[in-house]
Amino acid sequence: MNKVIVSIGSNSPDRGARMDAAVSRLCEVLSECRVSDIYETPEYSGRYPAYYNCVAEGLTSLDVKCLESLMKDYERSAGRSAESKLTGIVPIDLDVVEYGGEILRPVEFDREYFAIGYRQLHDKE
Repeated sequence: MNKVIVSIGSNSPDRGARMDAAVSRLCEVLSECRVSDIYETPEYSGRYPAYYNCVAEGLTSLDVKCLESLMKDYERSAGRSAESKLTGIVPIDLDVVEYGGEILRPVEFDREYFAIGYRQLHDKE
């Protein structure tokens, strides 16, 4: 089993419901799933609506490519598209930040939208 850390976010008008649904789905895929509180952060560029964010952590037997593919499939099923990138409204965003002890997205650790949830999970240990 590999430990994974996932960043979750949405800035759609129904972002609360979208976050709840994504967290539920992710916790079906990960065992020993722990999730930070959901919190609001400004959109990174400042041009679009604020996000709800959280960070999830758990264990998986899936390899990283399979896990990432599963999450991208979920994003598409939740309405994420090329158009959503153009409008700046993101129905749901799921990113594997760390997998099996390897940091895949180091820039996330410097971004407040990830760092808040990450600190919350690790302060609880």
